[in-house]
Amino acid sequence: MPPSREKSVVLVSGGLDSAVTLKHTVDAGAAVLGLFFDYGQRALRKERTAARTMCKDLGADFRVVGLHWLREIAPAAVVKKGAPLPTVYSGDLSQSSCMRQSARAVWVPNRNACMVSIGASFAEALGCNAVVAGFNREEGASFPDNGREFVLAMNKTLQISTGGKVALECPLIDMDKTRIVKYGIEIEARLDRVWSCYRGGAKFCWRCESCARLERALRRNKRLGWFKGVNKNAL
Repeated sequence: MPPSREKSVVLVSGGLDSAVTLKHTVDAGAAVLGLFFDYGQRALRKERTAARTMCKDLGADFRVVGLHWLREIAPAAVVKKGAPLPTVYSGDLSQSSCMRQSARAVWVPNRNACMVSIGASFAEALGCNAVVAGFNREEGASFPDNGREFVLAMNKTLQISTGGKVALECPLIDMDKTRIVKYGIEIEARLDRVWSCYRGGAKFCWRCESCARLERALRRNKRLGWFKGVNKNAL
């Protein structure tokens, strides 16, 4: 998979996908800015710290964009600590009914389209050719705004809205989480820095969907013990 040669704005969340995407883009000499979004998510402080640290480690600029109005319309499970959030373990990921329930609980209306559009605004203003996101095949199966169809549709929109100056790039779009971890290891992404828990507590809960996907991917790569050993938040 050849890296992009374009100058890019990277959407960063502090999680696995954005950590690998950021490293991929930096290795290509293309990352100009890491853009993080604050929409009142429960794990805001943990995610923001992880994203800022990743950008600092890799020499990329970092900026936070507030989307506080999203908090008003997002499901309580996403933004309110203590609100019911589906319990999901790695063994549940193959159960479609469980995944539908979890997806409904954490769905934020039109969030990714907003983020891509804002990222494209920054990219165009900075003279960048691309906004880069960590959308991938695994999450695309549960969340339609993470899949290839969404990426193609957004690029049609950006062709008009930016006059063809900016495109959405997703280097992980054909990967599942297991492959993303493997690729992250290959390119020496800072996987020990990631925060991938919806709950945003002191440590990973290992019982939300995001934790379950990370745990399965790490286990399949024989890295779960390593991750829990190097990431103090993971224990």
